[in-house]
Amino acid sequence: MRTFGVLLLAALASCSAWSKLRPPAASDLLRIEGHVDRGPFGLSAADLAKLERRTLRGVDPRGGREAAYAGASLPPFFNEGLPLLRGADTAFFHGRGGYVAAVPLNAIRQSQPVLADQMDGKPLAEASPESGPLLLAWPDAEAPGLGTDSRQRWYWVRGVERIELGPWQETVGRATRVPLGASGEARLGADVFARQCFQCHRLRGRGGVVGPELTRLGVEKPDLDVVALLASHLAPRSGIPGAPELAPAAAQQVAAFLKVVARAGADRPEDEVRPPAPRQPSPGYPVPPPASRP
Repeated sequence: MRTFGVLLLAALASCSAWSKLRPPAASDLLRIEGHVDRGPFGLSAADLAKLERRTLRGVDPRGGREAAYAGASLPPFFNEGLPLLRGADTAFFHGRGGYVAAVPLNAIRQSQPVLADQMDGKPLAEASPESGPLLLAWPDAEAPGLGTDSRQRWYWVRGVERIELGPWQETVGRATRVPLGASGEARLGADVFARQCFQCHRLRGRGGVVGPELTRLGVEKPDLDVVALLASHLAPRSGIPGAPELAPAAAQQVAAFLKVVARAGADRPEDEVRPPAPRQPSPGYPVPPPASRP
């Protein structure tokens, strides 16, 4: 009975949290969409201030300055505050200028980042206008080991405006799918692209729009020397001084991958990547009451 009571209280608390979610409004700071039941949702500055908060010490790789970042703690929000549908294992943080970071939910649960609205006790928009009003911040000063993960630098997202939930395999996985018969070099290039290029470049309808769309690069610019272009590319284009450039072998792999993608023909229906269709919750899955849409 005691176990049942604990589970019931947890379910009621979860339902109570979900009942506070509402459709987006023009004045919201953040929009939540994708693989969430009865979404999308909108959060204002006041809504964000009511979420569980945490302060961490981190170093924004674009500025290189260590600071105390305070904001909504993301693990509790994703674990308890959102009605995630089955299959949602990745959060896509859409930031200023068309930047997109595809962050596994496991990385969020383990490293416990915050969606910061304050920096060293000041509103983020005032302390760091280029980062505000919302910044995805990570505790890399508290946990230096995070710096050994090459993806970590790309997970800092300035000016977060939208969070999209979805399955990795149906989004990044499909965007970087290698056609049958492709070389091993091209397959390795797909992995490099997913780690280092997806944030700024769109491929098969997914990814960032900071840089040009690359799906048909091999057809539209067949003589372009991709390897030479990537020799000094990441650091100046990303604004992260410490971002290491791709080794020549990795750059050649990316070039091989982009060639086979272009040859496959991105306009074929099987190569198109669409947002994953929401899945129905399983029986007994608690859901909030229907929300009217604007």
